[in-house]
Parts: sequence; C-alpha cells; structure tokens
Amino acid sequence: MDDFLKVFGLLKEYLGPTLAVGAAAGWYLFRQRNADAVNTANAEGTVGAINSWKEIAAQNAKRADDERTARLAAEARADEIAKERNAALQQVWVLTGQVEILTKQLAELQKKVAAMEGNGNAKQ
Repeated sequence: MDDFLKVFGLLKEYLGPTLAVGAAAGWYLFRQRNADAVNTANAEGTVGAINSWKEIAAQNAKRADDERTARLAAEARADEIAKERNAALQQVWVLTGQVEILTKQLAELQKKVAAMEGNGNAKQ
C-alpha cells in the first residue's frame, strides 16, 4: 500500500500541474477558436456589406445614367420644339407684314376707285 501511496503522491505532484496546463491550453484554444469564428463571421459580414453597397452603387449609377439619357432626350426635344416655335413665329411676322402691305395697297386702290367714280360722275 505504501507503494501505491508513493505512486499516487508522485502522480499528484506531476498530474496536478499537467492537468492545470492542459486545462488552460484547452480553454485558450477554445476561446481562440471562438474568436476566429467571430472574426471570420465579421469578415464575411463585411465582405457581404461591401458587396451589397457595390450593388446599390451600381444600381444608382445605372439609374443616374438612365435619368441623364432621359434628360438629354427631353432637352433635345425641347430645343426642337423651340426651333419649330421660332420658325412659326417668324412665318407669322412675315404674314403680318404682308397683310399690312396688302391692307395699304387695298386702301390705295379704294381711294383710286373712289377718285375714278368721282371723276366718272363729274363727266356724266
């Protein structure tokens, strides 16, 4: 029995610290594994967020391009309408001038006709 107690005593001297070191190493590795898992999840989340932001930026860029294209088309159409309006106004002014000339000529002709009728009545 004394031998068993001596062996147990010797084991107790080495086994306690060995188990303590093993438990500490196990606890450290377990915590490190959890920290690595958290860091990996964080990195994956960050990459996922970056990809999401890139997708949103691409959608916004496409939307901006579409709006820019639509705005340019609208501006081109507005310029075309303005040119058509200006041409129509120019034609109206030309026609207005011609109507004024014709009105003056008609007034002159009416005066001549009236003068002829006056001369014709005097001769009869």
